[in-house]
Amino acid sequence: MGGITVYTDEAPIVKNTTGIVVQTKEQVLRDVTSACIHCARCVDACPVNLLPTRIASYSDLGKYEECEHLYAMNCIECGSCAMVCPSKRHLVQLIRYSKLQIQNMCTAEARGGD
Repeated sequence: MGGITVYTDEAPIVKNTTGIVVQTKEQVLRDVTSACIHCARCVDACPVNLLPTRIASYSDLGKYEECEHLYAMNCIECGSCAMVCPSKRHLVQLIRYSKLQIQNMCTAEARGGD
């Protein structure tokens, strides 16, 4: 369930790569996402007790400070939330992006606010 999707064979294989799954275009599931129905399945599935849908929504809106307040950095990116989501939202990708933006904010603050 972990890992990232790579759309080209030009991505490097690194030391901590543990496996590769290759699929044809026909094998790839292309679910259409829809709005969150607030079922809380992602919350129940989260092993770290986070609010994945709330973090993802804030990330989608560019509100990364709110993501940080909701402990987005504690996400282990297991994919359980996205797997159980009936709306097929890309929760892990949005949370991963918020984590990157939070790291960028912290780096900018450490440099003195450049």
